[in-house]
Amino acid sequence: MGNGPKKRKPKRKIPARPIRPRSSLVDGLAEHARLRNEQRSAMKQLHPLTDAFDEVLEHLRVLSEIEGLDPELVHLLRDARRWLTAGVDRILSIPDPHSVEESRLLLELEYLLRDFAAEPAQLKKWVEAEGWKRPREFGFGKLREREEERRGLDEETVIAARDYWITHSVDSHPKPSSSETPPVHHWSFSMLSSLGDLVLHAGSVVEAAAACVTAFGATIPQEFDGLPTSAYTESMSRTFGALHPDVSEAELDAIRQPHLKKRGTHKFWLVGNDGADAAEYVGD
Repeated sequence: MGNGPKKRKPKRKIPARPIRPRSSLVDGLAEHARLRNEQRSAMKQLHPLTDAFDEVLEHLRVLSEIEGLDPELVHLLRDARRWLTAGVDRILSIPDPHSVEESRLLLELEYLLRDFAAEPAQLKKWVEAEGWKRPREFGFGKLREREEERRGLDEETVIAARDYWITHSVDSHPKPSSSETPPVHHWSFSMLSSLGDLVLHAGSVVEAAAACVTAFGATIPQEFDGLPTSAYTESMSRTFGALHPDVSEAELDAIRQPHLKKRGTHKFWLVGNDGADAAEYVGD
């Protein structure tokens, strides 16, 4: 007794894991990834636009690594690089790209840096401002007004950056399907113009940042002055040429000048060339 074989305990059955329903979120992310890869292939053909992004990113990198530069300026320049990359990613992952939030961020950053360059003490005020009050004093509207004052413009005259801001604001609201057909089709709806618009604002940030670095007493390295800019210059010319073939360089320059506020936003910013596509940019 007691020496017989021990009875084995019956194995506990592990309940089968229930089959989870198909995830709409996962499916949506997969579709975005598929479209992004497809659009990325198309973007590679848009030379020198792709090279222009590399040029701007490199300029921002060199400025952000200047020894002794205020940490808050370094932080903003690193943000600019992240926004530029994130903006490209967003444009490539949506089926009907239009101007993205990153363009507005870069536009506001440009004038924030211009504000700091003109009055370096503004940086400390910006840092110490309470979060909910900061946009009141350092939002785009206030930054634009101070820039206009520095240029000696009267209250009825505004700089062209106001038109940029209004256009991007139009794009940030829900729109009916009818608004995406001529003649109301916004000029920044195509992938080409969205990418061109994004890199244009990033290039302006580089210019404002260089002035800001100098104003804060830091030295811009020779490496920065030696960085190439030819792709950026050529891509801007090609982009505007493809999107607005009927607008001359002289007309474009005039549109970018300060103008009376009551004139409203120039139709150039509101109506684009709906026939424009990457083929017109690439040319031969």
